[in-house]
Amino acid sequence: MTTLRPGLVGLIPAAGRATRLGERPQSKEVLPLGTAAAGAPRLVCHDLLATYREAGVERAFVVLREGKWDVPAALGDGRACGLALAYLVVPPTAGVPFTLDRAYPFVRGQEVALGFPDILLAPHDLLARLRAHHHAGNAEVSLALVPCDRPAASDLVEIDASGRVVRFEIKPRTPTLTLTWVLAILSPRFTDFLHEWVAAESHRAIARGREAYVGDVFADAIAHGLPISGLVLPDGRSLDIGTPDSLARAAAGNWASG
Repeated sequence: MTTLRPGLVGLIPAAGRATRLGERPQSKEVLPLGTAAAGAPRLVCHDLLATYREAGVERAFVVLREGKWDVPAALGDGRACGLALAYLVVPPTAGVPFTLDRAYPFVRGQEVALGFPDILLAPHDLLARLRAHHHAGNAEVSLALVPCDRPAASDLVEIDASGRVVRFEIKPRTPTLTLTWVLAILSPRFTDFLHEWVAAESHRAIARGREAYVGDVFADAIAHGLPISGLVLPDGRSLDIGTPDSLARAAAGNWASG
């Protein structure tokens, strides 16, 4: 078993509105997907928390928007999930990068794990494998890359022969790539870059005509000389539960077999 360095802190953006799912009585992150082994409800976000826990993450910050009080009500302090959770409540932002940056005062100078609580992941050792890969190299960001079955709704990634990320296709109309990133490990240098990017990008977000994505920040980081590495995990599977069809697949329980 790989020995993991201490100190990895998790970041969990949960400020979205789930408009594609229509009206729901609960936040998408805590929608039930059946029953866990111990008989307790299994929630959508439990996959990410299990992935964090297996990689040695002991604490994580959940970034919420006001009104999503059912998330802390369901997860509490995280003890039942095996890691300590703290919550940051933020106003509406211009996109996920801006949401993540709200946690900057709490994660500055630390190695950060980033995943999404509305994306199911299998197997649960993906982040542990990515962490070992990250520590074996010199990249400022390492991305877990898995096969993508919904390229038009994803950030697609191209790597060169050495595993260095060279290009992103962000929710492309005509995709040419087949891998998407589902987890990231961020160095303190990158979180500093994100903080500076948000300060500058906030003045340009409207001109772009769409919301900003984390892939935009990664692409700009590469342009500024920050190396980003991609670890291809052919056995990795992911499912974004943001649509009624994908939520039904998740509830059926066999989504990772295909």
